[in-house]
Amino acid sequence: MLAFLQRTRTDKYYNQTLRRIFTLWEKIRKGYVYEKTLELCRPLVETNNSLVLDVGAGTGRFYDLIKDHEVIFLDYAEVMINALKQRFGGKERVSIIRGDGRFLPFKESSVSFVVLLRFLAHYEDQMSIILESKRVLRVGGYILLDKVKFLCLTTFLSKLFRIVDFHPSRDFERVLVENGFVVEKKFDYFFLPAIIYTFIPRVLSRIVDTIPFFRCRRFYKVRKI
Repeated sequence: MLAFLQRTRTDKYYNQTLRRIFTLWEKIRKGYVYEKTLELCRPLVETNNSLVLDVGAGTGRFYDLIKDHEVIFLDYAEVMINALKQRFGGKERVSIIRGDGRFLPFKESSVSFVVLLRFLAHYEDQMSIILESKRVLRVGGYILLDKVKFLCLTTFLSKLFRIVDFHPSRDFERVLVENGFVVEKKFDYFFLPAIIYTFIPRVLSRIVDTIPFFRCRRFYKVRKI
């Protein structure tokens, strides 16, 4: 989606579209996908008192994952920055910065943990985001990320209807290793695209997600070496 938006080259169009995304995410944030993502990812977040950078933070939807740490929210969209300020402005140990995930405004080795959830799939060059996150990450630090899998319903629908411009990669893990990461944990979840879960009951969502094949999202915890 962001890859599509970037082609417009205008902040005005970008922010108008992001306002619609903001409304959508507020619905998702109160639903099954958000709660399940928190449940799945909470064990992957380090328990030490570290500095966490949430890139593409949006509305701060994953704050509950990292609220025990010092947090930096970064997003490019003005509408998202305004939403973050409304929710977290003045909150201790929370900073809000407008910036581009490809050009992070931080020194090398300055953060301990980077969150890239619900973000990478919108970029064609996903490794540019990951390598920039690696630059600001301390040795031994972690990145928590997810990506759309190559063979799944989300990819099929996005290509069929051209609703979202996803860029899944077949050799993603190999590229991670070649660029100085160790994959410590990974797992797949969610059979359906996130938006569809907002229209079906939670009980049915749980049943659907027992389907063991063609799951849409792969979650990773990778360590910088």
